[in-house]
Amino acid sequence: MKKLFFFGMIGAMALSFNACSSDEDALAVNPTFDGSAVKTQFAFNVGQGQFATRMTDANVQAGANPSFLGLDDMTLFAFTGTPADASATTTKFELGSIGKTITLDNTNKFYTLQIPVGTDNFVFYGHAPSGDNDAKGELINNVASATTLGGIEFTLKKRASDDLFTGETATGIIAKLNAIAAAKATITIDGQDTEKTWAASTDATLKALYTNFTDAVAPTDQATGKIRAGYDAAIQRVIDDLEAAAAQLKTSGLNDEVKAIATAIETACKDYTVPTFPGADMPKGAAQLEWTGTAFQFKAAPDVFKAATADPQKIAYPAELFYWDNSPLRATDLEKKETDYPNGLVGATGVTSPWFPDASWTSDWVTGAVKATTRAIAMKENVNYGVAGLHTTLGWASTNYADNTKALVEGATEDKVFVVDQNSFTLTGILVGGQPSKANWQMLPAAGTADAPTKFDWVVYDNKLNATNEIYTLLLDNYESTVKPVRVALEFTNNLKETVTNTDGTTSQVPADFYGVDGIIPAGGTFYLVAELTVPTGAAWSANYENTRIQNAIRIFAQDRMTEANFKFSANALKNAYETIPDLQSVSMLFGLSVDIKWLPGLTFSEIEL
Repeated sequence: MKKLFFFGMIGAMALSFNACSSDEDALAVNPTFDGSAVKTQFAFNVGQGQFATRMTDANVQAGANPSFLGLDDMTLFAFTGTPADASATTTKFELGSIGKTITLDNTNKFYTLQIPVGTDNFVFYGHAPSGDNDAKGELINNVASATTLGGIEFTLKKRASDDLFTGETATGIIAKLNAIAAAKATITIDGQDTEKTWAASTDATLKALYTNFTDAVAPTDQATGKIRAGYDAAIQRVIDDLEAAAAQLKTSGLNDEVKAIATAIETACKDYTVPTFPGADMPKGAAQLEWTGTAFQFKAAPDVFKAATADPQKIAYPAELFYWDNSPLRATDLEKKETDYPNGLVGATGVTSPWFPDASWTSDWVTGAVKATTRAIAMKENVNYGVAGLHTTLGWASTNYADNTKALVEGATEDKVFVVDQNSFTLTGILVGGQPSKANWQMLPAAGTADAPTKFDWVVYDNKLNATNEIYTLLLDNYESTVKPVRVALEFTNNLKETVTNTDGTTSQVPADFYGVDGIIPAGGTFYLVAELTVPTGAAWSANYENTRIQNAIRIFAQDRMTEANFKFSANALKNAYETIPDLQSVSMLFGLSVDIKWLPGLTFSEIEL
């Protein structure tokens, strides 16, 4: 979906303020002091971040040469005392937007602001230009209207409409499937017209067709039953296969009743094209059909192995590239010109006094509060990304893989074996579980209440991938006091081929179905492979990381950090393929992963087998 917006170049931002110039002595009262505030110039500096940025490289400021995207809706809150949940700002500044004007060697922007005396801390928010939820993500927030810091919330934007499974498209599909299941024919028996239904037929072939069409019972283990995927292409495949079987049966049936019912089934199937479902914004595996015994319906939430359900209403767009800072200020009683401020990034050509580290600042700058004599102020800490990043790469093995035929097909004595290479599957999306239901003003998971506790049961679905299969996804920080693993599902299209022998003895490569965990994965169909990311024992953040204000606890996704995950197929990859989305919190999931982790600014998972 996105890519970490200038994470590498803008992971940290610093803000500063400069008093208006005066010929008076620096220790005298600032001539702009009005009894409660002094007029200052406000400058912020875009600093060197520790994590490269995401969704497409450009949208998340990632890649080898990231470019600053700009900032919108910049808001600065001034406080007296250390900011906390109950804190109400003494002054709120709407700083507007800045464009793509930041470069490696020129990173300062200045504003003139009236800062209250006694101010000693600032909280800052801003985000990259938005607009396309899929490409740039979205965080619903109330920064503009909240009256206290504790009232500020950030939530992911859900993808599904409220009527996903009850709206016009869904009800139309269900009506068609039920009409097919209700196929019937009128035949003449002993001179009398008699109505015969498919459902009541005693013919063995028709009964088998009916069972195959309506059997959508979720299995209790991988050897029984099947799950029916409810997305458009999967339904179309079922209808097309049924139509072909009915067409053959109507000419080869043993009696008039079989032929007539087969003709009715074929007619009910003919010329029907399943509309796009569940929609371009949703993963296809979020739709799952079931047969109630008398009719089809879409399940409100898919289930696998009768495990806890995965709620499609909690599938969200990725987060957007959001910045925040909570920092004490630097202050000085000396006059400062714009050229006196540190400027540029560490290592940039020609930059000798970058904003970071502290050594760039002269000794007259002290940590404290705004006074009547203050001439310039600056935020002590850098502004950082408030969101976390996941950088995903996919390695393909060219080797033989067995599917799950023997476990799922009655009478089968061996699995089908396929040669898998980089062309066998197309990566179409990534689903990241364990996301919090909301984040607080520090952009950490909110504490919640007894009635509405924060749960880590949301899933981010990123479907804006680039051609190189390198994915950058923006996420919320998933800090918990007890660190838990995070499950990730990769979404693929099945491009497998198999060799068939033609009637003339030659061979051809044709699209191939295979059997996964819970049923058949048709050629061209969608399936999911699951991985688990776990923090290793003894893991620690990199020692030289600049951002000292985020919580120190190690977790999979931390704000202003990039987690790298390099996925690789395991020996059981095809056997562990899901037809619909499993609950990424379920203990019943099957996944074949080996994870070798090394630490950079964020976590790196090397060669994660799927």
